[in-house]
Amino acid sequence: MFLSLPCIALANSYTDIAVSEAKTMIESNPSLVILDVRNQSEYNSGHIRNAKLIPVYELESRLDELDIDDDTLVYCRSGGRSNTASQILSNNGFLYVYNMLGGITTWMDKGYTVYVKHSSIQEAINNASEGDAILVGSGVYYEPVVVNKTVNLVGEDAETTLICGNRTQPILKVANQNVNVTSFTIQNGTEGIYLMQYADSCTIKDCKIIDNSIGIFVKSDDNLLIGNIIGNNSESGIKIYASCSCSPVEGNNVTETSLLDNGYGVQLINSDRSLVYHNNFINNTHQATCSSGINMWDSGYPSGGNYWSGYNGTDLYSGFGQNETGGDGIGDLPHNIYFGIIEDAYPLMAPISVFDAYTENRTSYSVNIISNSTLSAFYFNPDDGAFLRFNVTGKDGTTGFCRVTIPKDLLWVENSWTVIVSGEQAEYTTIPDENCTYLFFMYQHSRKTIEIQGTHVIPEFLSLFILPLFTVTTLLAAIVYERKHPM
Repeated sequence: MFLSLPCIALANSYTDIAVSEAKTMIESNPSLVILDVRNQSEYNSGHIRNAKLIPVYELESRLDELDIDDDTLVYCRSGGRSNTASQILSNNGFLYVYNMLGGITTWMDKGYTVYVKHSSIQEAINNASEGDAILVGSGVYYEPVVVNKTVNLVGEDAETTLICGNRTQPILKVANQNVNVTSFTIQNGTEGIYLMQYADSCTIKDCKIIDNSIGIFVKSDDNLLIGNIIGNNSESGIKIYASCSCSPVEGNNVTETSLLDNGYGVQLINSDRSLVYHNNFINNTHQATCSSGINMWDSGYPSGGNYWSGYNGTDLYSGFGQNETGGDGIGDLPHNIYFGIIEDAYPLMAPISVFDAYTENRTSYSVNIISNSTLSAFYFNPDDGAFLRFNVTGKDGTTGFCRVTIPKDLLWVENSWTVIVSGEQAEYTTIPDENCTYLFFMYQHSRKTIEIQGTHVIPEFLSLFILPLFTVTTLLAAIVYERKHPM
């Protein structure tokens, strides 16, 4: 007699989540692994930013490419293959697996962005309409590109989305106003990016522009060059130039950019009203030059100017006139740029690093840190409390310092801050202005964790605004109700 055993099904040990929950996870967890289990052609036609492709039929043989301890979000076209893949991961000991219900079809139905591996960026621009966003998937694109429409051209990741030239012509020519170019590596051109005459009010952001003759060549007005890494360009990192001094280019801003090992870091030739600040000038043959025009190389005190690797000034004083006892991360004497006539009045004593801290309703908040330490592991999450945290590392026995700039709408205090260096409370000085708080403190180097504690954090700011608005809305609703329903 045979004993009939019940059929036992393995219980799901992964979590099903809606696409809206998946989007929130992606935005709030930078270490989240996003796993696409479709095939290559499906992936190329549109995928979530920085998703890793492992087709479901290859997953069991490629598990060593994943970390069992990572949070892993799995998706496919509509949910079937991701369900299978999530079960495979769970059966192999992955504990933090999230299956996105509805797949990328539902993701796209909600209007969320996907990146496409285009056969040609130029073809994508030619087929776009004015105002379109062209999202370019990771890959190497060997083509010169002309942007002759008002579009947003966005690479998936500057480290993996490359546009390469053959050193005989500009790589990316911008020939229209209000063009935005974000997150590309651009290399091996006569000019990496060429903002042509009348290409006004454009933004070049978070790009890596290397190994050209000129990194960015600007012949137009009111452009913003922000957050870029511009290095090893033989003639110049950034050249802002008008051929005639009687008709200068005007109003260009260069900020939060690192300029390294170029012939010139920045050249301003017949430029007027350019603002160059919060940049790192490191080991350029000539850090900067400036001819005619009225341009600014700092944004005043306490915001400050730029870091110059050849600056040998001291930091014994602080204040608008740098005549108050105590350092502040800004050099006591101006940095000469052009024969003692043009100068950075508030040079930074160490490189500046900018960290994206929080985004709410399309408003982004960043924290910048001037420090002679190596910085890592920056962390800020308002859901966890009114604090931010990061690590510093330096040569044992030397003195380190930080000047941390915190937007007042992001993190603030009622009375005083608390600065903790590896578990010990540290002394600090504070300089407020209209929009930010500047905290300056020192410590002895080794590997240390810095935690800066406030008393209030941004969701409280939003609730303080929303609650009165809700009260007013409720009152208006009550008035309308009473008028429609008199007693």
